[in-house]
Amino acid sequence: MRLFLALLVAAVDIVAQPVPPQLLSETKIEYTETARIAHIEGSVGVMCDVDRRGKPINIRITKALEPSLDRQVIEAVAHWQFRPGIRNGKNATWKNVSFEIPFALPKEPAIPPQFGTVLACVIAVCGVIVLLVMSVAASRRNSSSPPLPPETPLLPQPAVRSVALIESPLSINPKQSVSSSRPATGTAVLTAPYIVPAKVNLHKEVPRQYVVFDLETTGLAAAQSEIIEIGAILVDRDATAKRFFQTLVKPTKRIPSHITEINGITNRMVTTSGVPLDWAMTEFLAFTDDLPLIAYNASFDMDFLWAAANRYHRLVPNRYTCAMKMARRAWPTLVNHKLDTVSRSLRFRPDSEDEGTHRAVGDCRRTVHIYQAAAEVLGMRFL
Repeated sequence: MRLFLALLVAAVDIVAQPVPPQLLSETKIEYTETARIAHIEGSVGVMCDVDRRGKPINIRITKALEPSLDRQVIEAVAHWQFRPGIRNGKNATWKNVSFEIPFALPKEPAIPPQFGTVLACVIAVCGVIVLLVMSVAASRRNSSSPPLPPETPLLPQPAVRSVALIESPLSINPKQSVSSSRPATGTAVLTAPYIVPAKVNLHKEVPRQYVVFDLETTGLAAAQSEIIEIGAILVDRDATAKRFFQTLVKPTKRIPSHITEINGITNRMVTTSGVPLDWAMTEFLAFTDDLPLIAYNASFDMDFLWAAANRYHRLVPNRYTCAMKMARRAWPTLVNHKLDTVSRSLRFRPDSEDEGTHRAVGDCRRTVHIYQAAAEVLGMRFL
């Protein structure tokens, strides 16, 4: 009897022991032409969640290598298949599964010494022949055409000018085709050179160009709630003005009354002025490009952003950081670190067109002010 009970306890322990997901099949990741030409080698760190069906979700880059390779990795990992993780004897969603994908260029085969000697001789002979041909052609050209008069001035080379971004609020036209090869009106086209976001340490450095964004939603959980407004500001410290993005989004369900009391967004507003979420995501991702993202309580906004991107098979490879965490480090003695509390303590003055707290663009303006002030207090380096 005791032996039977011991075996039963051991069996229960084995069943209750969690089993992490295991990779069953993977898609081969090829080098991009850009990375091959630049001779990029190293590894890309990836983190994702694995759902109960063994599908990777919420894929994000934890260690970037090169933008085109990073995008290639995210696209490939989305098609991988895992054996689902097990908890309490049942398939379960497994959070934060991380792994690294190495990239190494193939080594060129060594040339035999005899072949190398012959090849060097052939190259030398060809070089001599080319020099002889060029000298003969030059002598004939000089003898047949008069020399350039010394007083003839050379034409000046045109100076290269960089184009600064101008302030232009972006509104989405629902009738506009998102598959057009032309960029949509208001889309941020960055003509000035900028620092590659993958090489910016967002914990210690403030990039020269970045996007501050904010989402208004129907609730707190990304799995059950929906986005009803997207707002963003593209900040370029070398430009004279900022660019803005704002659109209302049509949800599939009615907006709860308590949400309308918080942000003032009504069902009538999203019905008459809102656009479908897939159109809003297309325009927003075109606006942000691959610039770093800044948000207040970034984990909340990024969860909704990743969920929306996964729904329409889009990618959000942008790096991001949280302005609220920076505010906590910069001003630890504040009574709380809500957006309104911190902005009031910094004597933030809203613009005349600011729609107030809990509207996307208004919250973005406050976040820009807090992010820059906290970066100065924390001694971060402005690039």
